[in-house]
Amino acid sequence: MYSTVSVPVAIEDGLVNLKANFWTFILIIIVLGILDSLGTGPAFRQSMGGAGFEFGTAGSGGFLSVVIAIFVKPVFDYGAKMIFLRGLREEDADLKDIAAGFSSKGQYVEIILTNVMIMIMLIVGFICLVIPGIFIACRVVLAPYLVMDKGLAPKQAISASWELTRDFWFQALLLGLVSGLMFVVGMVLLLVGMIPAFAWIKAMFASFYQQIIDIHSEEFLLSLDISP
Repeated sequence: MYSTVSVPVAIEDGLVNLKANFWTFILIIIVLGILDSLGTGPAFRQSMGGAGFEFGTAGSGGFLSVVIAIFVKPVFDYGAKMIFLRGLREEDADLKDIAAGFSSKGQYVEIILTNVMIMIMLIVGFICLVIPGIFIACRVVLAPYLVMDKGLAPKQAISASWELTRDFWFQALLLGLVSGLMFVVGMVLLLVGMIPAFAWIKAMFASFYQQIIDIHSEEFLLSLDISP
Protein backbone atom coordinates (compact mmCIF):
# COMPACT_ATOMS: atom_id res chain seq x y z
CA MET A 1 0.00 0.00 0.00
CA TYR A 2 1.28 3.45 -0.92
CA SER A 3 0.88 6.39 1.44
CA THR A 4 1.87 9.09 -1.04
CA VAL A 5 2.02 9.86 -4.75
CA SER A 6 5.62 10.31 -5.79
CA VAL A 7 7.34 10.55 -9.16
CA PRO A 8 10.65 9.17 -7.77
CA VAL A 9 8.74 6.18 -6.34
CA ALA A 10 7.11 5.61 -9.73
CA ILE A 11 10.53 5.70 -11.40
CA GLU A 12 12.00 3.26 -8.88
CA ASP A 13 8.99 0.95 -8.96
CA GLY A 14 9.07 1.01 -12.74
CA LEU A 15 12.68 -0.12 -12.81
CA VAL A 16 12.08 -2.92 -10.31
CA ASN A 17 9.04 -4.06 -12.29
CA LEU A 18 11.01 -3.96 -15.55
CA LYS A 19 13.84 -6.03 -14.10
CA ALA A 20 11.43 -8.64 -12.75
CA ASN A 21 9.53 -8.99 -16.04
CA PHE A 22 12.17 -7.86 -18.50
CA TRP A 23 11.59 -10.13 -21.50
CA THR A 24 7.79 -10.05 -21.23
CA PHE A 25 7.82 -6.26 -21.17
CA ILE A 26 10.33 -6.04 -24.02
CA LEU A 27 8.15 -8.31 -26.16
CA ILE A 28 5.13 -6.14 -25.35
CA ILE A 29 6.92 -3.03 -26.59
CA ILE A 30 7.99 -4.86 -29.75
CA VAL A 31 4.37 -5.93 -30.41
CA LEU A 32 3.14 -2.37 -29.94
CA GLY A 33 5.93 -1.12 -32.19
CA ILE A 34 4.94 -3.56 -34.93
CA LEU A 35 1.36 -2.32 -34.75
CA ASP A 36 2.61 1.25 -35.09
CA SER A 37 4.68 0.32 -38.12
CA LEU A 38 1.79 -1.36 -39.98
CA GLY A 39 0.32 1.98 -40.95
CA THR A 40 2.07 5.27 -41.63
CA GLY A 41 -0.89 7.48 -42.40
CA PRO A 42 -2.28 10.48 -40.53
CA ALA A 43 -3.51 8.52 -37.55
CA PHE A 44 -3.29 9.16 -33.84
CA ARG A 45 -0.79 7.14 -31.85
CA GLN A 46 -0.92 6.75 -28.11
CA SER A 47 2.02 8.55 -26.56
CA MET A 48 4.78 6.72 -24.72
CA GLY A 49 3.37 7.03 -21.23
CA GLY A 50 -0.23 6.52 -22.11
CA ALA A 51 -0.97 10.01 -20.91
CA GLY A 52 -2.12 11.25 -24.29
CA PHE A 53 -1.97 11.01 -28.04
CA GLU A 54 0.30 12.35 -30.74
CA PHE A 55 -0.23 12.90 -34.43
CA GLY A 56 1.23 10.30 -36.74
CA THR A 57 3.07 11.36 -39.88
CA ALA A 58 1.27 11.45 -43.20
CA GLY A 59 2.10 8.69 -45.58
CA SER A 60 0.78 6.02 -47.89
CA GLY A 61 -0.93 3.81 -45.31
CA GLY A 62 -3.62 6.31 -44.33
CA PHE A 63 -6.71 4.09 -44.21
CA LEU A 64 -4.89 1.11 -42.71
CA SER A 65 -3.26 3.23 -40.02
CA VAL A 66 -6.60 4.80 -39.06
CA VAL A 67 -8.23 1.36 -38.74
CA ILE A 68 -5.32 0.05 -36.65
CA ALA A 69 -5.14 3.19 -34.50
CA ILE A 70 -8.85 3.23 -33.69
CA PHE A 71 -9.96 -0.41 -33.70
CA VAL A 72 -6.88 -2.55 -33.01
CA LYS A 73 -3.99 -0.87 -31.23
CA PRO A 74 -6.04 0.51 -28.29
CA VAL A 75 -6.91 -3.07 -27.30
CA PHE A 76 -3.22 -3.98 -27.22
CA ASP A 77 -2.31 -0.72 -25.46
CA TYR A 78 -4.91 -1.26 -22.74
CA GLY A 79 -3.95 -4.92 -22.40
CA ALA A 80 -0.30 -3.91 -22.06
CA LYS A 81 -1.18 -1.48 -19.28
CA MET A 82 -2.88 -4.27 -17.36
CA ILE A 83 0.12 -6.57 -17.77
CA PHE A 84 2.48 -3.89 -16.46
CA LEU A 85 0.11 -3.35 -13.53
CA ARG A 86 0.05 -7.07 -12.75
CA GLY A 87 3.84 -7.09 -12.83
CA LEU A 88 3.87 -4.27 -10.29
CA ARG A 89 1.55 -6.27 -8.06
CA GLU A 90 3.82 -9.33 -8.42
CA GLU A 91 1.05 -11.22 -10.21
CA ASP A 92 1.44 -13.27 -13.39
CA ALA A 93 2.38 -10.96 -16.26
CA ASP A 94 1.52 -13.09 -19.29
CA LEU A 95 2.18 -11.75 -22.79
CA LYS A 96 -0.96 -13.40 -24.21
CA ASP A 97 -3.12 -11.12 -22.06
CA ILE A 98 -2.10 -8.18 -24.24
CA ALA A 99 -5.01 -9.09 -26.55
CA ALA A 100 -7.47 -9.95 -23.78
CA GLY A 101 -9.75 -7.12 -24.84
CA PHE A 102 -10.72 -9.03 -27.97
CA SER A 103 -12.12 -11.94 -25.94
CA SER A 104 -15.14 -9.99 -24.71
CA LYS A 105 -17.37 -7.90 -26.96
CA GLY A 106 -18.37 -5.72 -24.01
CA GLN A 107 -14.82 -4.96 -22.95
CA TYR A 108 -13.71 -4.41 -26.55
CA VAL A 109 -16.43 -1.80 -27.07
CA GLU A 110 -15.56 -0.10 -23.77
CA ILE A 111 -11.87 0.09 -24.71
CA ILE A 112 -12.61 1.59 -28.12
CA LEU A 113 -15.16 4.07 -26.78
CA THR A 114 -12.86 5.17 -23.94
CA ASN A 115 -10.02 5.66 -26.38
CA VAL A 116 -12.16 7.66 -28.82
CA MET A 117 -13.58 9.84 -26.03
CA ILE A 118 -10.10 10.62 -24.72
CA MET A 119 -8.91 11.33 -28.25
CA ILE A 120 -11.72 13.83 -28.84
CA MET A 121 -11.05 15.56 -25.52
CA LEU A 122 -7.36 15.88 -26.35
CA ILE A 123 -8.00 17.16 -29.86
CA VAL A 124 -10.24 19.87 -28.46
CA GLY A 125 -7.70 20.64 -25.73
CA PHE A 126 -4.77 20.93 -28.11
CA ILE A 127 -6.78 23.11 -30.49
CA CYS A 128 -7.16 25.45 -27.51
CA LEU A 129 -3.48 26.47 -27.60
CA VAL A 130 -1.89 23.17 -26.43
CA ILE A 131 -1.78 23.83 -22.67
CA PRO A 132 -5.41 22.78 -22.07
CA GLY A 133 -4.63 19.59 -23.99
CA ILE A 134 -1.68 18.82 -21.73
CA PHE A 135 -3.82 19.46 -18.66
CA ILE A 136 -6.58 17.18 -19.95
CA ALA A 137 -4.03 14.46 -20.74
CA CYS A 138 -2.81 14.61 -17.14
CA ARG A 139 -6.34 14.35 -15.76
CA VAL A 140 -7.50 11.39 -17.90
CA VAL A 141 -4.28 9.37 -17.73
CA LEU A 142 -5.84 6.81 -15.37
CA ALA A 143 -8.92 6.08 -17.48
CA PRO A 144 -7.46 3.09 -19.39
CA TYR A 145 -6.37 1.45 -16.13
CA LEU A 146 -9.81 1.99 -14.60
CA VAL A 147 -11.45 0.32 -17.59
CA MET A 148 -9.13 -2.69 -17.44
CA ASP A 149 -8.53 -3.01 -13.70
CA LYS A 150 -11.84 -1.86 -12.22
CA GLY A 151 -14.23 -2.59 -15.08
CA LEU A 152 -15.55 0.96 -15.32
CA ALA A 153 -17.54 2.10 -18.35
CA PRO A 154 -15.87 4.75 -20.58
CA LYS A 155 -17.66 7.80 -19.17
CA GLN A 156 -17.22 6.53 -15.61
CA ALA A 157 -13.52 5.84 -16.15
CA ILE A 158 -12.83 9.30 -17.55
CA SER A 159 -14.84 11.00 -14.80
CA ALA A 160 -13.16 8.91 -12.09
CA SER A 161 -9.71 9.62 -13.49
CA TRP A 162 -10.52 13.33 -13.47
CA GLU A 163 -11.47 13.17 -9.79
CA LEU A 164 -8.58 10.93 -8.74
CA THR A 165 -5.99 13.22 -10.30
CA ARG A 166 -7.51 16.44 -8.98
CA ASP A 167 -4.61 16.93 -6.55
CA PHE A 168 -2.03 14.95 -8.52
CA TRP A 169 -2.18 16.22 -12.11
CA PHE A 170 1.14 18.02 -11.60
CA GLN A 171 2.83 14.74 -10.67
CA ALA A 172 1.38 13.27 -13.88
CA LEU A 173 2.90 16.18 -15.79
CA LEU A 174 6.29 15.65 -14.15
CA LEU A 175 6.15 11.95 -14.94
CA GLY A 176 5.37 12.83 -18.54
CA LEU A 177 8.38 15.17 -18.67
CA VAL A 178 10.61 12.47 -17.19
CA SER A 179 9.23 10.06 -19.78
CA GLY A 180 10.13 12.52 -22.53
CA LEU A 181 13.69 12.76 -21.25
CA MET A 182 13.98 8.98 -21.08
CA PHE A 183 12.65 8.74 -24.63
CA VAL A 184 15.31 11.18 -25.85
CA VAL A 185 18.06 9.21 -24.10
CA GLY A 186 16.65 6.03 -25.61
CA MET A 187 16.75 7.58 -29.08
CA VAL A 188 20.40 8.49 -28.61
CA LEU A 189 21.07 4.82 -27.87
CA LEU A 190 18.93 3.84 -30.87
CA LEU A 191 16.80 0.66 -30.60
CA VAL A 192 19.05 -0.75 -27.88
CA GLY A 193 17.83 2.00 -25.57
CA MET A 194 14.41 2.91 -26.96
CA ILE A 195 12.69 -0.41 -26.31
CA PRO A 196 13.72 -0.69 -22.62
CA ALA A 197 12.95 3.03 -22.22
CA PHE A 198 9.38 2.56 -23.46
CA ALA A 199 8.96 -0.47 -21.16
CA TRP A 200 10.28 1.48 -18.17
CA ILE A 201 7.94 4.39 -18.94
CA LYS A 202 4.89 2.14 -19.04
CA ALA A 203 5.97 0.48 -15.80
CA MET A 204 6.30 3.93 -14.21
CA PHE A 205 2.75 4.88 -15.12
CA ALA A 206 1.46 1.59 -13.71
CA SER A 207 3.05 2.58 -10.38
CA PHE A 208 1.54 6.07 -10.65
CA TYR A 209 -1.92 4.57 -11.07
CA GLN A 210 -1.49 2.20 -8.13
CA GLN A 211 -0.17 4.98 -5.90
CA ILE A 212 -3.24 7.11 -6.59
CA ILE A 213 -5.64 4.22 -5.98
CA ASP A 214 -3.90 3.36 -2.69
CA ILE A 215 -3.77 6.90 -1.35
CA HIS A 216 -7.51 7.49 -1.61
CA SER A 217 -9.90 6.26 1.04
CA GLU A 218 -12.21 3.32 0.46
CA GLU A 219 -15.19 5.63 0.89
CA PHE A 220 -13.95 8.01 -1.81
CA LEU A 221 -13.21 5.16 -4.23
CA LEU A 222 -16.68 3.70 -3.70
CA SER A 223 -18.21 7.12 -4.41
CA LEU A 224 -16.60 6.84 -7.86
CA ASP A 225 -17.88 3.26 -8.32
CA ILE A 226 -14.35 1.94 -7.89
CA SER A 227 -13.96 -1.23 -5.86
CA PRO A 228 -11.01 -0.74 -3.44
